[in-house]
Amino acid sequence: MKEYNTCLGTYFCNTAWKFQDIISVNNSHNWGVPGQRYSQIPILKHIPEVDFVNKFLSLEFTDKQVVGHALTRRYEINDFNKKLLEELDWLKSVRSLLLEEVDRRRRKITGHILRELIEQYFNQAIQRLELTKLD
Repeated sequence: MKEYNTCLGTYFCNTAWKFQDIISVNNSHNWGVPGQRYSQIPILKHIPEVDFVNKFLSLEFTDKQVVGHALTRRYEINDFNKKLLEELDWLKSVRSLLLEEVDRRRRKITGHILRELIEQYFNQAIQRLELTKLD
């Protein structure tokens, strides 16, 4: 699974937008990564959760939004979600690590902002996969 980590684990493919394009359902760009369109392949589970969280935390706010939006878009289509269900535990682990960071940032605006990002994006992605699990 190392080939998956090459782009996805390295600085979110250099840009958050590129990361979104590679993992989301509606891929609209050719970023010079031919064949690397993973909207229906459970590749995120191969990125170490701690690495993902550390990189996510280092992003500017707008890039965090792009990554979060990419995650929610990834799980929009229920038929694809059946293939992506393997990522559910990974997403929950990432969310748990992010919530630990929220606790460390208690009473700081960055903690509040991070909690909002978790609620808006990560919780929604997890809920969509959990609904698929129930089907």
